[in-house]
Amino acid sequence: MVSENNAKVIIKQGINIKLIALLMTIFIVWLIVLRPIFNIDLVHYENSNLGEKNVPFGEIHSSNALVQQIKTEGNIFVDLIELKLATYARTNTNKNTIKIFINKECVFQRDIPSKDLKDNSFYKIENIKLNFNVDDEIYLVLESEDGTPGNAITAWTRTNIENGKLYRYNKGDGNYVLQDGEVIMKISEEV
Repeated sequence: MVSENNAKVIIKQGINIKLIALLMTIFIVWLIVLRPIFNIDLVHYENSNLGEKNVPFGEIHSSNALVQQIKTEGNIFVDLIELKLATYARTNTNKNTIKIFINKECVFQRDIPSKDLKDNSFYKIENIKLNFNVDDEIYLVLESEDGTPGNAITAWTRTNIENGKLYRYNKGDGNYVLQDGEVIMKISEEV
């Protein structure tokens, strides 16, 4: 026969096991469902409040590409780059391509359909997952093979910023023309 004290211990152990199971369930739900909601972007670089004024780069199309040098103050891991883009308040149908070159090697490429862009808004380029090292030569290129004047987007730039050089590249003649300022952007790591 089970004594009264043994019965209390058995009941207490049953409650403890149920409590542990409940806490484990809550933890698993948090890990799977809620944790991704609370990710924070650690911004390594942002220039939207630097320089003097916002200026559109100009329509990005088959003979007018944007080339932005990226310099970092230290070695950073990059998950996300946000670029301030504009559609000229119209629906464009061209496809844009974003490329990242590190030491002259294309290490990232993604297409951006113009129809997916909101005018004068930051466009998030996610899941980049690259290391930007302070001694690396890093360039971001925004181009459009099928863009034409009147059916193309632009990027906003800030004047009088000297962190990285901004170029206008003409594929037709192969010329790079140095521009004033820098593309308005944020470079982040998800933590």
